[in-house]
Amino acid sequence: MTPWLGLAALGAVGQFVFGYTAFTFYATVGRRGTTTWSGWLTTPHTGWVVMLLTLAIIGLVWLAAQRRAPLAPSRFGALIAGLGLVSAAAIGHRILQPPFGSGTISVQIGVAA
Repeated sequence: MTPWLGLAALGAVGQFVFGYTAFTFYATVGRRGTTTWSGWLTTPHTGWVVMLLTLAIIGLVWLAAQRRAPLAPSRFGALIAGLGLVSAAAIGHRILQPPFGSGTISVQIGVAA
């Protein structure tokens, strides 16, 4: 177990917690005023993908901590990095392409509801 693996697990948990739990991810402005949304409610498919990738990364880090890593260290690190990049790409896509279509939208990543 290295500090880098711990940082990977912490980053995986952070990207899920800040985007897909109680934190505000989107704010929409309509006739009734501003409505805030978490990422989970607005993008459930992306939320599930990010959650599963987060669990996979935590599982791989746990295996490494138990000294039962399924791959050589360099390939193991590449696998974790690849999973993290897929997850980050899914989140990035939802930031650039909001699920609400056209309209007045602001992305407020990490702002408390």
